[in-house]
Amino acid sequence: MTRRIFGLVTLGMGTLQAWDARAFDAGPSVALLAAGGVLAAGLPLLASPRPRAWLGGVVGSAVLLLAARLVAPFPLNTLHLVSFIGALSALASHRFGQRRASAA
Repeated sequence: MTRRIFGLVTLGMGTLQAWDARAFDAGPSVALLAAGGVLAAGLPLLASPRPRAWLGGVVGSAVLLLAARLVAPFPLNTLHLVSFIGALSALASHRFGQRRASAA
C-alpha cells in the first residue's frame, strides 16, 4: 500500500513539475516526452514490487526528460526534478518496505 501511495504522489508531483516547467506548452513532441518521463518515474512504483523496476523507471525518466529538454524550443529549467522526485519516492518506498518486513 505504501508503494502505491508513493507512486501516486510521484505521478501527481511529476505532472505538476512538468506543468510548472511549461513542458506542455513547448509543442506536442516535448509534451509527449515529458509525459512519458513522468509516467516512467511513477508507474513502476504502482505496477511492480521489484526495486530494479523502480530504478529502471527512474533512469528511463531521466533519459526521456533530458530528450525533452534538448528538443524544447525554450529552456525547461526545472524539468529534471521529476526524475529526482521519482528517485526519492522509490528510495522511500524501499526503506518503508524493509522496515515493515523487519517488524513483521
